[in-house]
Amino acid sequence: MITCSGVAGVCLLDNPFSIDTIYDYRIPEELMQEVAVGAFVTVPFGIANHRRLALVREIKEHSAYRELKSIVSVCSERLWLNEEMLGLCDFMKARTLCSTGDAVRAMIPAAALSRLIVSYVPVKDHKPTDSDDKASSDLFVYEYVAEKGECTLTALREHFGAGVEIRLRRLTAHGYLEKITRLKETSDGLRERLWSATLPFEDLYRLIDGEQINGFSVTSEK
Repeated sequence: MITCSGVAGVCLLDNPFSIDTIYDYRIPEELMQEVAVGAFVTVPFGIANHRRLALVREIKEHSAYRELKSIVSVCSERLWLNEEMLGLCDFMKARTLCSTGDAVRAMIPAAALSRLIVSYVPVKDHKPTDSDDKASSDLFVYEYVAEKGECTLTALREHFGAGVEIRLRRLTAHGYLEKITRLKETSDGLRERLWSATLPFEDLYRLIDGEQINGFSVTSEK
């Protein structure tokens, strides 16, 4: 058994029913105040450590496993499940034998989960100095974010590679960068499409009966 400052038991949303169980992940110190039961988090999974979306089901101090991977990020609180929704999730799993991911997507649209954006911004009045014992690679990342003002995690991965997340965690832990998770808002809002007839109703009924109106019909000779 391993003793940690914090361990989260999570269910991965993309796992099939056969491996839909709780996995333990270490809660990084900088995320200790953000992770709670019902939160959605991103975690590394598998040998390749692909980023996966997961639902936090429990918070505990100990784990039966010696080595734990760490949670990468926490999603917006607007998507968290409350106690009632978690209970509904358990009910659907027991009643229909569905997976956690299936139950969650029945309550939260998949499009909402796909609109999450993680970005980093420099912390005002707190930046590394020449006297700080920081790796040069960390400073390069900080200077890049500071120059842009705000950078998404996707853009930073494209510029620095996948290893940038380790540097971002160090810069965030030391208070030089702040991580922001938000929902991408649509620019055009909701649209409603309306259809109306351009012919009088008596002509529409004649079309339905197979007649031609102004050389047009809704049926053909075939």
